[in-house]
Amino acid sequence: MSRNSQAKRAARAKQRSRQRAHQRQAPPGHNPWADAWAGLGAEPQPSDFDRALQLLRSVGHRPSTMIIEELAAIPQETGYETAGRYLLACVRESYGHGWLPAELVRQTRLKGDATVADLAGWLVGAERALDGVSSVDQRWRRQFESAEPPSLDTADRWVARWARLRGLPIPPSSRP
Repeated sequence: MSRNSQAKRAARAKQRSRQRAHQRQAPPGHNPWADAWAGLGAEPQPSDFDRALQLLRSVGHRPSTMIIEELAAIPQETGYETAGRYLLACVRESYGHGWLPAELVRQTRLKGDATVADLAGWLVGAERALDGVSSVDQRWRRQFESAEPPSLDTADRWVARWARLRGLPIPPSSRP
């Protein structure tokens, strides 16, 4: 078998293993008990967290004004907490697909506005605070440094802190 054929075969095998791994992963906030409830006939009312998560997942599929109006009906503390968890899960998934922290921040600067780019920097900082930098290799440390995220001591309530600095409404329990 030629080298070219071997390379193609290896690439196809790698792609198949990625697809299988992706299929095995449950999406962030997935509720495995939802199907069991459906069989009982009594459908539970979704919590504020579930509603916020569903709204965040609909970004890009529904008009943003509708999403913002529905998110405004959810308590801010729950909304910010849900957004923080969801965004952290998304950034970790993007890392799993080969994205690096500096690339994420750079792309958001190119595709979005200053607020979105700032949020991406905070997101990278929150993810780094969650895991710490000591366990990462040198290449990832350089990526974190070049992304220039804010130095966060903890990933708790990072969205509320970001919102406060941006002048957005903040929940009462997140105020300093």
